[in-house]
Amino acid sequence: MVTLGVLKETKPAERRITLTPDDVRRLRETGATILVQAGAGVESGFPDEQFTAAGAGLAPTPEALFAAADVVIKVKEPTLPEIALLRPGQLYLSFLHLAAFPALIGPLRHCGATALGYETIAEDGQHPVLRPMSAVAGALALQIGEHYLEATSGGRGVLLPGIEGKHAGKVVVVGSGVVGEECGRLAYGEGVRVVFVDANPRRLDELRARYPRAGMLTPEAGRLADELADADLLVGGVYITGARAPHVVSRAQIARMPPRSVAVDVAIDQGGCFETSRPTSHADPIYVEEGVLHYCVTNIPSMVPRSASIALSHALTPYLEPVLRLGPERALQDSRALAEAVNISGGRILLDSLKELPASA
Repeated sequence: MVTLGVLKETKPAERRITLTPDDVRRLRETGATILVQAGAGVESGFPDEQFTAAGAGLAPTPEALFAAADVVIKVKEPTLPEIALLRPGQLYLSFLHLAAFPALIGPLRHCGATALGYETIAEDGQHPVLRPMSAVAGALALQIGEHYLEATSGGRGVLLPGIEGKHAGKVVVVGSGVVGEECGRLAYGEGVRVVFVDANPRRLDELRARYPRAGMLTPEAGRLADELADADLLVGGVYITGARAPHVVSRAQIARMPPRSVAVDVAIDQGGCFETSRPTSHADPIYVEEGVLHYCVTNIPSMVPRSASIALSHALTPYLEPVLRLGPERALQDSRALAEAVNISGGRILLDSLKELPASA
């Protein structure tokens, strides 16, 4: 019988939990034992009592949880103290983002465990566990941009939807995957002038059919700089599976934006897609480069932890079911999606995009 451990988050201001009580009930049907670290769900609105009522046990400490569990799950990348608790043969799952956190690669190799990234689970060209978090982040990127465009927040004092159908602001969205389309869709619905930027012309054709008033652009340096020259908000949502995000927007292009405009880099989890991006936190989210307010928080969905936790739990549960029913080794053999999402196992780097990183030794 497999024991699943649900770890409490330790990243600053990370309020999500990986598994909700409803999905604990569903996974208990596999026959697995489920342990939740005490207090793990409190900040997302799921107290310990709801987990015990769903059939989970409580682990008082991370040490107790790691010692008992065959499979350990959490939301964000592991800390070094957590990696030190992993053992050979144990399966660990979270959003790893190792391309942006290469210093974790060596310790994960040396611990001998198997580390699987939610963001590298892929089926039919989609990322089913990453997708709901991307949708949340895309929606919040617009909300964040609107907030920091307010003069009282340091911005240039623009109301993006405009006033009575006039004087609408402008949003440039770089990367038109789930993050980019969700942000653009909401902005478009508010009457904002939207420009989608993507390297794939077919993707731009799809978006043109859905948003006929929006601008469409491939990321040619001169044209992108011209579009940014009157943009109020720039949103970055570029994602390449398991790899560090490329710098699609240069410092020189950022410098073309109006003073006190806003840039929100959702791709910061993978290193950021603006040359001027660097990670920030919820406690200190904003800095200014080239006169532009930058928001580069690495865990944006934690702003809405209850909604985000429910969405993440529902997306992850179908992948946990075979792991708990069959055992980790058999499940990884049977599921191509799970097997190909393994980043590191038994001291070996399995994800190609990580093998060339300097800290991969």
